Amino acid sequence: MIILKKAFQIIGLFTIICFSFFITEQTVTVVKEQDPIMIELESIKNKYYQAPVNAIIKGNTIIPGISGKEIDIDKSYSNIKKVGYFDIKLLKYKKVKPSISLVHNQDKYIIQGNPIRNQVSLLFILDTNDKVEQLNTIIKDTKVNYFITADYLNNNLKTIKKLSTNKEIYNYGYSGNYTESLLLFANNLINHNANNKSIYCLTKEENENTLKTCNIVTNYVIKPNIITQKSPYNEIKNNLTSGSIILLDVNSQSLKELPSIINFINSKGYKIVTLSTLLSEE
Repeated sequence: MIILKKAFQIIGLFTIICFSFFITEQTVTVVKEQDPIMIELESIKNKYYQAPVNAIIKGNTIIPGISGKEIDIDKSYSNIKKVGYFDIKLLKYKKVKPSISLVHNQDKYIIQGNPIRNQVSLLFILDTNDKVEQLNTIIKDTKVNYFITADYLNNNLKTIKKLSTNKEIYNYGYSGNYTESLLLFANNLINHNANNKSIYCLTKEENENTLKTCNIVTNYVIKPNIITQKSPYNEIKNNLTSGSIILLDVNSQSLKELPSIINFINSKGYKIVTLSTLLSEE
């Protein structure tokens, strides 16, 4: 009986403690909700809400979405409470991810960036050192992307380190053909010698094997919406849109027209950026 009595006493004490915590928490919540700072935050949260933009899927292609943002009520409240008065500059935000995103659609070809951003990307395939110095002299600080073949990668690691300044380096496999083992090996080399992570494969046309193989190692597949051929400047001039991914050959004609191409893109109000920037959903 004594043991049973003590057990009931312990249970009763525990119940009282739990109830006290509950009442205290409820009281704090009520006081917080009635605080003028919290009332102000609740009144403006819709004004500062930016809706996310969903990725655009058409068949087996995708254009990335863009994250939105909303006021982080709790963090903003704590931040403003410290100074004791409401100040818009002290607001804290949190991301609102798009419901349709690249993350869940790696089995699609990325054909361009989101047009809302007014950005484009230039891509070059490197399989030889011929004209590399000339190319770099022309593009200078322009942020471009190099897709490197396996043979070039093996023989030019020092060059790749130099190329990666303001540029991004990606894997072009065996001239556009990929195997899982090559992807793992080449991506590892790029990741350790460039300033970016190698997360994109490149194809000039639809290729189910490329899509499947690159997806195994969680790489996205880029299929540029502009692939220049005989007359790069005119082809870009006639097809350029916001978000364009442009693939140029490293040949005499492209190099000759490249300064005019860059000037034309800039004149249209588009910013030339790397793929990681163009395709980011942040």
